[in-house]
Amino acid sequence: MDKKKRVHPYTSAIYLKKFLFFIIVPAVQTLIFRKINNVYSILNLIFCLVVILYAVIRAYFESCSIYDDTISITRGLIVRTSIQLPISSIDSITIYKGLFSGKLFGVCRFFADVPSLSRKMNTAVYVSHGRAKEIVECLAKKDNKVKIYSAKKFKTLFMAVLWSNSLTGFLILMPFMSNINKLFGENSLNEIYEDISITKYLIYIGFPPVAATVTNILLICWGFSVVLHLGRYLIFNVEKNESLIYINRGFFSRATFITGEESVNAISIRQNISMMPFRLYSAYIHTISTEKTKGDKSLLISPERRKNTMGIITRIMNYDAFSGKGKVKPPSSAQASYIYFPFCIMSVGALLAFTLIYFGADTKLIFIFFIFTMPVILVWIVFRLIAFGKVSFSYGDEGITITNYTGLSFNENLIPLKKLQKLEITQSIFQKINGRCNIVAYLYSENNMRLKIKQISLDSAKNICNNLYHISV
Repeated sequence: MDKKKRVHPYTSAIYLKKFLFFIIVPAVQTLIFRKINNVYSILNLIFCLVVILYAVIRAYFESCSIYDDTISITRGLIVRTSIQLPISSIDSITIYKGLFSGKLFGVCRFFADVPSLSRKMNTAVYVSHGRAKEIVECLAKKDNKVKIYSAKKFKTLFMAVLWSNSLTGFLILMPFMSNINKLFGENSLNEIYEDISITKYLIYIGFPPVAATVTNILLICWGFSVVLHLGRYLIFNVEKNESLIYINRGFFSRATFITGEESVNAISIRQNISMMPFRLYSAYIHTISTEKTKGDKSLLISPERRKNTMGIITRIMNYDAFSGKGKVKPPSSAQASYIYFPFCIMSVGALLAFTLIYFGADTKLIFIFFIFTMPVILVWIVFRLIAFGKVSFSYGDEGITITNYTGLSFNENLIPLKKLQKLEITQSIFQKINGRCNIVAYLYSENNMRLKIKQISLDSAKNICNNLYHISV
């Protein structure tokens, strides 16, 4: 039995951060008045001290202890809350070490999750690195973990280049650009942009001025996105002991995701269109917690050759037991349905462009629009044609394998039968005419996770149900 142990003193800074606005305003007002004997200034000073005192006292009375096989978290000052988490029911543990808090104060954010825990119920506490290790050892019993995968740095860089996109960089850069404007003025932002701009070089090699400016902005945002990915995944490895899986990642800040083998609801082997020429695959782990927490905590294996990827997955679950008994694919007559939607988008876009030109619209703007959109649509059509050849549903003794696509990525999903919650067969009016249907598999998940395969023969879908559940549909 563990005695009651308080959380790290750094917790007071976390609570203080929530009231930072209420401290800054009175402090600024006091500086403006410049007279400490002013009644209003004295009240502001007292208010600031009360807020600081409240944060310190609240952190002092917060604790995270272990009693037998239960983690006990107590928090609150006026209204006290005590949370009891049985170790046997914990689905996962997430340990986050920030760049400054982890290095300077030796503190980490410890979060234990159970399947029934609501997203809004915050059980995160701030403890020392040693204390977090003690709690994990109670969960693991024997911490004889071994490293089963470590991503090479050049592959991580390659992954960042492939996975980064301009939209992500733009959305994150916008707040920074706005703050630079406010702090240093618009001239400073213009100077920074001029230093990193390659617009004039693009114009020199033949780009139209507008297209060169847009391309330059997209490249800057993409470069920023690459840096973000490197910071998130640069030191990435996976460890395993008898029952637990440890996923460690991060360069500036470190995050460790720990879950049990029994908590794995599925593993997805993914290949997006940029990885296809290099024959690379990545893998993702699906648990209750990876669907619940913010950010991407599910990456299990960064881009690797298929042989290496499957070798690592086999150490977690038996791949051969998820296929072998039967496999179905869409019939050849369903190929046109896979490219119908992107082909319609391309046709509508072309028709709209000709209509605008007919009514006297600026052909240069339409040309620029086509430069950036038509290649994407053509790639989309080619991808759908390849997807038609890859989509399949197979089953084995212990699970099923669903190969489908989302966006511009192929996904090979390995699902244990005991984690398969429901198998659904749906038919539209047009599919009834053609004798085809969609198969939807629902996984054990908090967020209604489902996987769909389109345009399967109805007879094949009925045969799957008969083999898996020994029923006729």
